[in-house]
Amino acid sequence: MFAAGISAFGQDSVRVQTIDSAYLAQLERLMIQMEKEEKARKVIADYERLMLRREMSFSTTGMMQFVSGIILSRQSSDFRNESPRFTDTSDDWRDYTIAFLPVGVTYATRLLGVQSKSNTNRLLTSTALGFALSAGLSSGMKNLISERRPDWSDDHSMPSRHAAMAFTAATILHREYGYVSPWVSVGGYATATATQFIRLNSNAHWLNDMFIGATIGTVSANLGYFITDRIFKEKGLAIIPKVTKADLMRAAKFEAGPTSFCMVSGNEFGLGEDWECERTFFVGGELAYFFNEFVAGEGILKMSSTKVSELKDNLLMYHADAALRLSCPIKPGFRIHARAICGGRFTEKKQFVNDSSLEIGGGLGFDFLNREKYSVGLNADYCHVFSDILSNRLSVGATYRIIF
Repeated sequence: MFAAGISAFGQDSVRVQTIDSAYLAQLERLMIQMEKEEKARKVIADYERLMLRREMSFSTTGMMQFVSGIILSRQSSDFRNESPRFTDTSDDWRDYTIAFLPVGVTYATRLLGVQSKSNTNRLLTSTALGFALSAGLSSGMKNLISERRPDWSDDHSMPSRHAAMAFTAATILHREYGYVSPWVSVGGYATATATQFIRLNSNAHWLNDMFIGATIGTVSANLGYFITDRIFKEKGLAIIPKVTKADLMRAAKFEAGPTSFCMVSGNEFGLGEDWECERTFFVGGELAYFFNEFVAGEGILKMSSTKVSELKDNLLMYHADAALRLSCPIKPGFRIHARAICGGRFTEKKQFVNDSSLEIGGGLGFDFLNREKYSVGLNADYCHVFSDILSNRLSVGATYRIIF
């Protein structure tokens, strides 16, 4: 009996020990998990504080357009001084309607009850400051520089006030409602870019006027917000930047293969061209589908406009291309790529020009993740067109990519 009791006690001891071990192991796993979650919450909280500081700091967005404008001012000066008068087809007030559309959407959306990042007082203050700075800087530079317009109507070509107003309006929309969806920002900046294209194609401006005007508008809007933030501090900031699950998913997709839509705009120039022309301004969209982490197929549609002295007017060109893209992540949030391009270019029928030709080429570029909701980058593509009309083209464009 004593032996049986010892045996039973031993069995009970073993049984209790087994239960205690399992419980302790489970408790240890829970503690490790809680510790990881606490670290994750701390990292997210620190990053959200960083996002708020960035939100209230001065943004230098748009400075690349300024650099492009300065370079074009020097390189195209001979063409602008010696070229003949271009046709006057400008429509000033309608172009302003398009330019102010994004800020109209901003206030209309707020009236419909969708919360903007700023309350009414902050929004009105930043809007007033942004447009006042934009109008003052663009008007002051017009009087100081006195550059003749392509249609010879006056000497107030540089910079484009329309582009300045358009990019001020687009930046306000982006700052207030970009948090809702990156498509909101794309819509605003697409409208501003359309204003650039319209003013250039209507012969109211040279290409460098467009880039300098866009810089003035973007910088003025951001400076208006910066001054407003100094006045109000965090008071009236209705939407505080937060890291969401959707943001984390986009970041993961960027690393795994960012199937995406991209808005691109920039300028191109010819190598070994016989025609006398200014650099070309182009806008377009690209759709990339990733088959795996590294390989993607792309569809590319672009429209471009350039002033050609032989035509005494602008030449419109349309591009429809397909590309095979090799993309490689080299560090978190940063990818480089190379691509091969093949497709067709079609020109507007104008005087003796009526051309549809095959084009092939290749390019290099990079993308980096910006605030998790989208990525920005740069493309540099060289294409040869099997035509006697502007046959060798190097294009450099800024990209704004939305990750699906």
